[in-house]
Amino acid sequence: MTAITFDEVRAALHATYGIEREIGEGGMAVVYAAVDRKHGRQVALKLLRANVFEHGAAERFLREIGLTARLSHPNIVPLLDSGEVLGLPFYVMPLIQGESLRDRMARDGRFPVDDAIRIAVEVADALAYSHAQDIIHRDIKPANIMLSGRHALVADFGIAKAVTAVMPGEDLTEAGLAVGTIAYMSPEQALGERYVDRRSDIFSLGAVLYEMLVGEQAFAGATPQATLAKRFSGVVPSARASRSDVPEPVERVLARSLAVNPDDRFATAAEFEAALSSAWRSISAETGAIRVSGGSMQGPSLAVLPFENLSDDPENEYLSDGITEEILTLLSLRRTIRVCARVSSFAFKHKQDDVRAIGAKLGVRNVLLGSVRRSGGRLRVTAQLVDATDGFQKWSERYDRTVSDVFAIQDEIGSAIVGALHATLSGAEMPAPAKPAQPPPEVYEAYLRGRYFWNRRTGESIRRAITSFREVIELDPRYAPAHAGLADALVTMGVYGAAAPNDVMPDARKSAEAALALDPALAEARTALALVQGSYDWRWAAAERTFREAIALNPLYPAAHQGLASVCLAPQGRSGEALSAMQAALRLDPLSPVLSATSSSVFLYARRYDESVAAAKHTLDLASFAPAHFFLSQALVQLGQLDAAIMHAELAVELAGRSSETLAALGHAVAVSGDAPRARSIRAALEERSRSVYVSPAHLAVIDIGLGELALALDRLEEAVRVRAADLVWLAVKPGYDALRGESRFQAVLDTVGLASVTIPR
Repeated sequence: MTAITFDEVRAALHATYGIEREIGEGGMAVVYAAVDRKHGRQVALKLLRANVFEHGAAERFLREIGLTARLSHPNIVPLLDSGEVLGLPFYVMPLIQGESLRDRMARDGRFPVDDAIRIAVEVADALAYSHAQDIIHRDIKPANIMLSGRHALVADFGIAKAVTAVMPGEDLTEAGLAVGTIAYMSPEQALGERYVDRRSDIFSLGAVLYEMLVGEQAFAGATPQATLAKRFSGVVPSARASRSDVPEPVERVLARSLAVNPDDRFATAAEFEAALSSAWRSISAETGAIRVSGGSMQGPSLAVLPFENLSDDPENEYLSDGITEEILTLLSLRRTIRVCARVSSFAFKHKQDDVRAIGAKLGVRNVLLGSVRRSGGRLRVTAQLVDATDGFQKWSERYDRTVSDVFAIQDEIGSAIVGALHATLSGAEMPAPAKPAQPPPEVYEAYLRGRYFWNRRTGESIRRAITSFREVIELDPRYAPAHAGLADALVTMGVYGAAAPNDVMPDARKSAEAALALDPALAEARTALALVQGSYDWRWAAAERTFREAIALNPLYPAAHQGLASVCLAPQGRSGEALSAMQAALRLDPLSPVLSATSSSVFLYARRYDESVAAAKHTLDLASFAPAHFFLSQALVQLGQLDAAIMHAELAVELAGRSSETLAALGHAVAVSGDAPRARSIRAALEERSRSVYVSPAHLAVIDIGLGELALALDRLEEAVRVRAADLVWLAVKPGYDALRGESRFQAVLDTVGLASVTIPR
């Protein structure tokens, strides 16, 4: 086939794509900037060259790359479309506003250590996601990593596999059609092995990280043959030998990822990401580096500890907590400051820890302390900024105001802190954030009260939160955060089993949608909506899309990452992706017992019981927390440690106020241990409770299964479907249901919930 001209391509695609100009070419494809006429968006259209394809190969190529179209991840350039024109296949991606990593390397040379690690972590997160879909990239290299803003996006997923699928036996490298680039391909790929696994991508990413840090390729040789020979020598080049500021933990990650033998590398991209993130955290604790959504940047870091309530009335604690949270929000808007997330900061409430120890635990260099005293309509707020490296005070101020001046106090404190930290930025600009709309004082005070009660996470406190949020909405129906807060509280009631889902979830959806109608950029409202879509509607694709939209709106909101992991990815058996999402949440809020306990549940559903136990025990090091005992008990049952499982279930029951789900876990553990009379007694108590308040039928089914009464358990699960019990979200992956997996009625329930095709992790 003769070469196709630009004018021929433009004319042939005119109806659907307006081809504007050629923006690149290589041995395999020509790339054009174009306009997608249907959607009015700028795209990059890649047309594969004629010498790649024999007759009929285009159809097979398009069939192969169609498998990658389902990839949806914030660090993956999505495949928008594909087709055939003039006998050649093309595929379409968004036109990224930025440059490739290769272009940045050519211009700037080696990268700052933090920037290199941030990019590698984001690429590893994308690979962990794609590998969980059984899609291996096979051509990770700087030219296939785009940089848009501060974020890395991986392009051309599945293309290398698609090319090899239609040209079996061809030496594509000799033809100039690299389906794996020599400088970055793994030893097994260089040997021409047709079936390489995910560890090949890990090798390639290690080679990219090395080059970002050192400024030259890890295995550079004068010829392609010399380059290949170097990687089989068994000697992994040392980045520290070329650059002394590369930390030793990062050097160890490089050495393992670049091992010749695949068995000596990280088994998964998630493990690579975790190891590199751990190395990064140790650096951050020493230097005060900032991590943002899996990324990092140099600059000041700060923890805002809960302001102390010095008022005579303990109920005024909602005001001191609320002022703390609003200062956190205001400072978080300044992306040049890393502000530790709320839960990690509030872990030190009512504690007298040394400021230097707090700074070390949270990885920050500055700590803000404060107090609030209310007397009638007057407020006195004090604030002190302390250097966590030496314990010396940097700045302090006192504010005497009326309650109606609370917004001004927050703004003044936030501005003063930024000014105090500004000196550490070496003259860098400190752009002022856009301030959120401020409601009247009585509205704001009721809103703070609602958030205070919601954060306490007991059945009674959540009911008080609902009352407060409804009071706010009555006073100011256009205050979007109140609608989002009400959605959060109602969802929590449904997911925790404190209320019948049919009684709260529809209202939660309405509240989230009302908040989004008022403020479409409110990540909290979008997260609440996603929780309803997953745990109540069982619309898995919609829930995932909404969670990812929330993360895109506010990458620093840990609850969005947590919800994506626990209520969307883990229930679908996508354990690798779920664990990656939980790692992202924990990077943002490392001392949160809620997040730590959730990670224990994700490990449990992934059938990684030892790691589930470790995560639960880590949670208990942070706080005496009922969910940690709850998930620890379930993991111990699977490990056969029944006495310990019963003990932790009993602790969960006590700490959770004898909630139905903790009693069910205790009943199951007791039944499995052989104590049928006690298990039946617990079940009878729950049945009696169900006559007056909501008890999920799925809770009772868990005890039935432990007793071996499988038909009764199936009856309960069918009833759980009718009431749309939130527990059914984890039906496909929860080990406690394993005894039912061969039953056709169980399969029918799975099918109704949309989880019939889930593969149980092994």
